[in-house]
Amino acid sequence: MISFISCETVDFSNNQNNYVFNTELEDLLSEIQLDFPKLIEESGEMSSRFTRLKYFAGDTYIDHLEGTTSINSTIWDLTYSNLLPNMAEAQTIAEEDSAFNHLGVIKTLKAFTLITMVDIYGDIPYSELLEPNPNLDTGESVYEVALNLLDEATVHFSSQGTNLETDYYYNNDFLKWRKLVNTLKMKIYNQSRLVDANAINNFQAIIESGNFISSLNDDFEFKYANSESIHPNYNVNYKSAGVSSYRPNWLMDKMVNLEDPRKNYFKQVYHLASKETKNRIPDFRNQLFWEPNIQLSSEEEEDLTFFTSDVTGVFEIIIEGFTVNLEPISIKKYIVVK
Repeated sequence: MISFISCETVDFSNNQNNYVFNTELEDLLSEIQLDFPKLIEESGEMSSRFTRLKYFAGDTYIDHLEGTTSINSTIWDLTYSNLLPNMAEAQTIAEEDSAFNHLGVIKTLKAFTLITMVDIYGDIPYSELLEPNPNLDTGESVYEVALNLLDEATVHFSSQGTNLETDYYYNNDFLKWRKLVNTLKMKIYNQSRLVDANAINNFQAIIESGNFISSLNDDFEFKYANSESIHPNYNVNYKSAGVSSYRPNWLMDKMVNLEDPRKNYFKQVYHLASKETKNRIPDFRNQLFWEPNIQLSSEEEEDLTFFTSDVTGVFEIIIEGFTVNLEPISIKKYIVVK
């Protein structure tokens, strides 16, 4: 009879300190890091369909949403069957082992997960996850949980901790992890600035510290196992024969400059289309114009022009942004299209 006996921990010697390498914790953390980009990819897929960046086969909006049921299921399975349970288990082990950097990574990714879910769905289950039929927590309360997790992650990264066996994002550069923490805080403050009186000041404090993601070198990127460490879909789809998931810049440029009959989500441009094309395709856009990035001055007037659609009625104009002093601006006006 041959028997094999093992335990979940193995001792390794380190020049700086002696620590216990916990294989269960490392395996869980690797699985979490591998599942997280799947969540981001699926949530991006969902958003791209709603903003008409993904679907390129026609102008029927309902076709645009085909397949979102399965995407929703994938997002919820990743979050509630994989990520959050694995994070809870990994956090317990890391706390027992005083694995501070591991704790920082776990809580940062957990906060990022919660922020992503709230941004997609609003109110989500969280505090009653162990209940058979959990109630929904408000997006505001989940944001508060995420902020607390990020505060705790900052403390962990400031403590004496050991490296992860595998860090797919920053290769155990925990100064960059701290920049990610602050950048996620900035995202929350920006999202909540209209209902949180302290959000702008908190946002500005991080800006003044300079400790946030501000260069490509600090980008939070998953390093894929290929020579260029980029998403496999890039290489698969970036071909002269055509594209599917990936939309290259040259294609976008052609869509702008050629007589593309599809309706533009941001701003319809009719002067590029022939008269025959304009007469043939109806325009049922409810959103007439969106300019996500514009700088206005009190000293000069700015003319913004756009075409109305075939839809008549009252249209709402919303202007939101910040002054140079980061004071929020929100203006609503209405126009009537007859």
